[in-house]
Amino acid sequence: MADSMLEKASAYDKNVLMKHEIDNALSLLKQFRAKYPFAENPESIDSLAPDDILKIESGELGEFFHYIEVYLRPLGHLTIHGTTVYRNIRDQLEDFKDMLYIAVDKKKSLTEKVDAPWGKISRLGADKHIAKKIIFCFNYESAEVLPIFSTPHLRHFVKKVVDKPSNAGKSYCSLGRVRILDI
Repeated sequence: MADSMLEKASAYDKNVLMKHEIDNALSLLKQFRAKYPFAENPESIDSLAPDDILKIESGELGEFFHYIEVYLRPLGHLTIHGTTVYRNIRDQLEDFKDMLYIAVDKKKSLTEKVDAPWGKISRLGADKHIAKKIIFCFNYESAEVLPIFSTPHLRHFVKKVVDKPSNAGKSYCSLGRVRILDI
C-alpha cells in the first residue's frame, strides 16, 4: 500500500514543487514543535502567553497561530476571516490550554481529540478546522493522521490512492468529518 501511495503521489507531482513545499513545511513544523514542545512536555502548555495567540496592540497573529495559519499552510490550509476567533481564544486562554492538553494526550484517540469541547470558545467549534490543524501538528508522527480537513478531500485522496481490491479492510483516519473510512 505505501509503495502504491508513493507512486501515485509522485505521478501527481511530477515537477516535485508540491513535495518541496511540503518538505519545507515539515521543516517549519519541527521548528514549531521545538518552540511549542507541548506533545513532548505537556506542562509547557502553561507557558503559552496571550501574545502567542494575537498581539492586541497591532492586531497581528501571535507566533503560535502565525505558524498554524501561515507557515504550515501546505500541511492543511485554513481560511480564517478576521481576528475574532483569535481574540476569543486569547480571552479564553485557559479553556484553550485545556483543549491543547487534550490534543497532545497520547492516551486519547483521534476521535476524542476532535470531539473535545472546542466549541467552548466561540468560532472554534463549528467546523473545528483550527482544532484539527492543531491536532495534526501535535500528532503528525502517527501513521494514522493525514492533514485532510474535508470529506471531499478525503474522497479525492482515497480515489487517487486506493484502487485495488487487495486494499480491502484497511482503515484510514482523517481529521475531517469522516474520521474513519473502511475500504
